[in-house]
Amino acid sequence: MAFGISHMTLSGPQFKGFLLEARNAEDLNGFPVGSFTLTDSQVSQLLTCEDIQGSAVSHTSSSKKTEIKVYWNAPSSAPNHIQFLVTVVVKYKTYWVKVPSQIISQPNALPFTTPEATVSPSLTPPPVSHLTKPFSASDCGNKKFCIRSPLNCDPEKEEACVFLSFTRHAQSVMVEMSGPGEGYLSFAFSHDRWMGNDDAYLCIHEDQTVHVQPAHLMGRSHPVMDSRVHRMLMLTTSVLTCIAFIMPFVYRGGWSWHAGYHPYLGCIVMALAVLQPLLAAFRPPLHDPRRQMFNWTHWSVGTAARIIAVVAMFLGMDLPGLNLPSPQKTYAMIGFVTWHIGTEIVLEIHAYRLSRKVEILDDDRIQILQSLTVAEAEGHAFKKVVLAIYVCGNVTFLIIFLSVINHV
Repeated sequence: MAFGISHMTLSGPQFKGFLLEARNAEDLNGFPVGSFTLTDSQVSQLLTCEDIQGSAVSHTSSSKKTEIKVYWNAPSSAPNHIQFLVTVVVKYKTYWVKVPSQIISQPNALPFTTPEATVSPSLTPPPVSHLTKPFSASDCGNKKFCIRSPLNCDPEKEEACVFLSFTRHAQSVMVEMSGPGEGYLSFAFSHDRWMGNDDAYLCIHEDQTVHVQPAHLMGRSHPVMDSRVHRMLMLTTSVLTCIAFIMPFVYRGGWSWHAGYHPYLGCIVMALAVLQPLLAAFRPPLHDPRRQMFNWTHWSVGTAARIIAVVAMFLGMDLPGLNLPSPQKTYAMIGFVTWHIGTEIVLEIHAYRLSRKVEILDDDRIQILQSLTVAEAEGHAFKKVVLAIYVCGNVTFLIIFLSVINHV
C-alpha cells in the first residue's frame, strides 16, 4: 500500500489502556514516524513524543474497550518500511509492551530484511563547559555502572543517547551525565526507590555552557498532623490504661486474691499498653523491608490488648465490689462491643471496595488508569464521617455506663 493516510484498528479482548506509535521498521528504537488523527476523542487522545506533535495515541480513561480506530498520517519523507508498536494494559499486572504489527512497505521499496546492529553517525556536539568530547560507554559494566536510554546506546556515537554513569574511586564517585535537550538533565541520590527527600544535581544547558546546580527534592510526605494526632492518642491511651491499672490497687489496698482472672488479664493489658509506644519508637522507615513486619506486630499487639480488655471488663462487672445490676450491665456491654465490631466491619468493607475501585501497587501506592488522589480523598472523607459517628456512639455508651453505676 502507498503511504498517505492509513486507517488503523486496534481490537481484541477487553483492555483499559493502550499506547500506539509508528516507527521505522529498520530502527525501532528511533523517533516516532508520522502523526495520528482521532476518530473518537472520547476514548483516545493524541500525545507528543520526542517533540513530534500527535505522534502517539493513548486512552483517555480506564473504561474497558475492545476496539480503537485512528488514522495515521505519513510524513513527506517517510521511511521505506513502517511498523506500529502498541502497548496494551488489561489491568496492573496484565499488560503487553511494544507489541509489533505487520510491516508496511512503500510500493517500490526493496523487501524488508532484519537490519544488522549499526550505530548512526551524529553531529559533533557543541562545547559543554570544559569538556572537549562526549562521554564514553566503553567501560560500562566493567569499570563503571551505566544507565542508558535507548538501551545500550553510546553517547560518543549517538546524539539522542541519554547517558548516566558512576565510577567509584578511593574516597569519591565520578558521575557522568549527558543527553539531548534544551533545558536540563538531573539525577538524585536517594535512600530508597522513590522520589522525595533526595539530594539532586542539575546540569543546566545555557548559552552553550553547562552549569551544575545542587538541589533538594522535597517530594511527597505523609500528613504531619495525622501522624502527631495518632501518636498523641496512643500515648493518651497508655496513660489512661496506667491510671485504670493503679486505681484498683489503691481502692483494695493491694492485690485482690479473690477476683478470679480479672486482675491477671488487667496486667496483660497493662503490659501491652506499655509495649505499643515502645514498638512505635523503633518503627522502621516507610519502604524499609522490616516495615511490613512492624505493621503486623503493631496491629497484633493493639488488637490483642483490645480483646483482652473487653474480656477483663466482662469479668470485672461480676465482682462484688461493683454490685452492678445484672441485666443492665450485660446489655450495655454487649451493645458497646457490638457497636465497636460493627464500626470495624464497616471500615473493612469500605477499604475493600476502595481497593477494588482503584488498583494500587502494594509497595509504592502508585495507581494506573485512575486518579489515586481522588480515591484517597473519598476514603478520608468517609473515615471522618465514621469517626464522628463512632465518637458519638462511644459517648452515648459512656453515659449509659455512668447512669447504671449511679443508680446502684
